[in-house]
Amino acid sequence: MGAFERNIQHVVVLMLENRSFDHMLGFLKTPGGLTGTESNELAPGDPTTAVTVSDDAAYVGDLEVDPSHAYSDVNIQLYGADPVPSPKPARTNAGFVFNYGQQPQNDAGHRPIARNIMKCFSPDRLPALTTLAREFALCERWFASVPGQTWPNRFFMHAATSMGNIDNQPRVYGARTIFDSLADAGEDFGIYFHDMPQSVMLASLRKAKYRKNFKVFAERFKRDCMTGLLPAYSFIEPRYFDFLGFKANDQHPPHDVALGDILIAEVYDAIRNSSLWETTLLVVLWDEHGGIFDHVEPPGAANPDGLVHKNPDFDFARLGPRVPAVLVSPYIAKGTVDDTVYDHTSVLASVKKLFDLPH
Repeated sequence: MGAFERNIQHVVVLMLENRSFDHMLGFLKTPGGLTGTESNELAPGDPTTAVTVSDDAAYVGDLEVDPSHAYSDVNIQLYGADPVPSPKPARTNAGFVFNYGQQPQNDAGHRPIARNIMKCFSPDRLPALTTLAREFALCERWFASVPGQTWPNRFFMHAATSMGNIDNQPRVYGARTIFDSLADAGEDFGIYFHDMPQSVMLASLRKAKYRKNFKVFAERFKRDCMTGLLPAYSFIEPRYFDFLGFKANDQHPPHDVALGDILIAEVYDAIRNSSLWETTLLVVLWDEHGGIFDHVEPPGAANPDGLVHKNPDFDFARLGPRVPAVLVSPYIAKGTVDDTVYDHTSVLASVKKLFDLPH
């Protein structure tokens, strides 16, 4: 067992919303990043309509029409058709501009904004995220667990399954979660939220005994770090909505990306300036790509529980597009670039290993 496994006593996960790896970190010029020549065509097969990636993404305004990340649209973004053609096309990840241009809100008068799906951030525009990626570990092949929307991906983050669901339809999920495993082993956990915890849609977390585990981020996270009361496992939910003068900081289009970068800095600073720095692993990642361009085709996956989705048909045998993911710990060498394939369940596997939880 290395120093990392011996010394990590706290895992903190900050999960933001709906941004792809290339969009946020592609221009860091790492091996898995962008060359700057990648392109998509507004009219498939017509090179005169090609849109090339650029590093001029804006904090707000580019994606005023929320790109679709529904399963059927992700198929078009990746493979040019829904259902996925067999055999798959020789060129994948070529349908992002076309798909964005076809969204109902993008009528003919607004079709030119389809090219904005190819805009990525210059590293200097995201100082907190970029600094952590350069100083610690950048995971270049972290994929969403499902080629679909936010809810199923967040439930894979908590339970390693979405119970056969691939959409955002509100429903209560009865799957056993990492929180249950921790509690049964006598380990504490905390869910730090801003406006509303989406994780409360997990049936087990609605039990009265877990009410104390939900904590308002602004009131408790920094204080728990400073007083050494941070739980073994902390999951941070951003602010999802604009409400009463507070602006969403989840980075979900069309929300202000800069506010999410400030949240990343706030979480890091609270840990770094506390006595828990030497015993904490911080994981910063996004739930899914949000319909925004990424150039890497997702790999296959193992169905976790035999459940499948019908109409549309999906067997959970492949992952979703890449998302940004950064690992922060004093035991990680500066400038680490990890090309291992991960998805959200990798966090659960690591937590189980670190805290010796049953499978």
